[in-house]
Amino acid sequence: MGKLKNKFRWRDIVFIALLIKIIYWLFRWGKHNPGKKGFKIDEKLEADFLPGQLIIMRKEGVTKAQFEQWKQENLRSLNIEFVKVCGNCDNSLELWKGDNVLVFIQGVEKIASGGQSSGSTVEGGGETPIAYFCLNFIVNTPESFLDECERDKYNFEEGRIEPPPPATGALVTIGILDTGVLSAIKNEYTKPVTGSCIDNGEKGWNFVDKNAITTDDNDIRHGSLVAKFVIDQALKYRNHPINILPVKVHDSEGKSDLFSILCGLAYASSCGAQVINASFGFYAKQKSGAPSLLQTFVEKHLVAKNILLIAAAGNQNVVEDSDFLAYSTGNPRDLDVHPFYPASFAAQFEHVLAATTVRITAKSASSSPEQNFSDNAVEMGVICDETDSGGHFSFRHPFGEQVLIYGSSYAAPILTGIIAQHYTELLNAMPGGQFDKTLLLQKLRSLLLTGTNGKLASFVKDGTSCKK
Repeated sequence: MGKLKNKFRWRDIVFIALLIKIIYWLFRWGKHNPGKKGFKIDEKLEADFLPGQLIIMRKEGVTKAQFEQWKQENLRSLNIEFVKVCGNCDNSLELWKGDNVLVFIQGVEKIASGGQSSGSTVEGGGETPIAYFCLNFIVNTPESFLDECERDKYNFEEGRIEPPPPATGALVTIGILDTGVLSAIKNEYTKPVTGSCIDNGEKGWNFVDKNAITTDDNDIRHGSLVAKFVIDQALKYRNHPINILPVKVHDSEGKSDLFSILCGLAYASSCGAQVINASFGFYAKQKSGAPSLLQTFVEKHLVAKNILLIAAAGNQNVVEDSDFLAYSTGNPRDLDVHPFYPASFAAQFEHVLAATTVRITAKSASSSPEQNFSDNAVEMGVICDETDSGGHFSFRHPFGEQVLIYGSSYAAPILTGIIAQHYTELLNAMPGGQFDKTLLLQKLRSLLLTGTNGKLASFVKDGTSCKK
């Protein structure tokens, strides 16, 4: 009788344990899968973003009254706070913040016009009939920083800035979205613009500190290096005078976020920039479409205004690569399987070009093994000056040749500068003055006499390359 009693006690214990485990898993499933209205956020597949922040953009055709009603319903029901709007630069773009941002993305999209859900499957964002939305992704400058010993050899403040050379062509305004520029550069190469969407923003704007002080405070002066590579092309070709418009969207450590980047793009667009340099980006970590908000924004502020965006193809990142390889056997440098935005938009938009660094010798040609490539998205390889002791495809420091620097951050502005110096010829070659990617690259080849290099075809679209 005593053995039978003990047996029942053991079964009771097992039953209770199983019941607790079932309740636990039901709770966990319910917590992470709130219905079928949205999509599950898988942290392993998400790009890095600022926790609790959501970017919202009102759709074209939606009235402010409709949007405000939808907005207030969501802010109240989810206890989310409105943070700020992108002002006169784009008053349809807002930033929200709250603990329930992921709940919103996962499906709580009740709206006044019917309570439909987006059914979105893209990463980190989607849309409702009222608005587009996406996470506020972290967007950093992607270059490899100089070795500290090498960096300390050069005093960036003493870099000599040559005055603008005589040029007969029309002025070309170039937006440099980065860490700012040295005052010496701004003094020589920045002229007031008209049409700025920000008061007192005629000669650049600081989106970090929200003022007109755009001095570069980055340790390696990343934005100033980018600007100097652009200036060097003006000194070389002397076809067009250039106006460097500094748009400081990255802080002293080279860090930024998507909301700041988008506002910076809208600002540069309002200032009449014809070309914008983007030596930054973020990895999507999975082969999926970019958030519809980001795609629509590019169409609205770049494509519709015929503005060219020249983007860095992106560099190796150990942490990002590790996350990618956890679920993929593909090459993390290949943008066709490991998207990096905005560079990956080059495969989709006529007005976005991506650049990487390449090396060409009599026997071989290849792109930098530390930088991204793509036969679809990367359309130009910029030939390096030399290979340093570490095997990096490097450029001579634009302020002093005793230092070598490397990274797709520097390939992009070289291409930006070349395009700016041939801007009128390129534009005149386009039917109706609207840029066509195929014609643009063909014209670039004829102007630069570079043709194509078949050995580069696996890394750069059509094997196209240019030299600074």
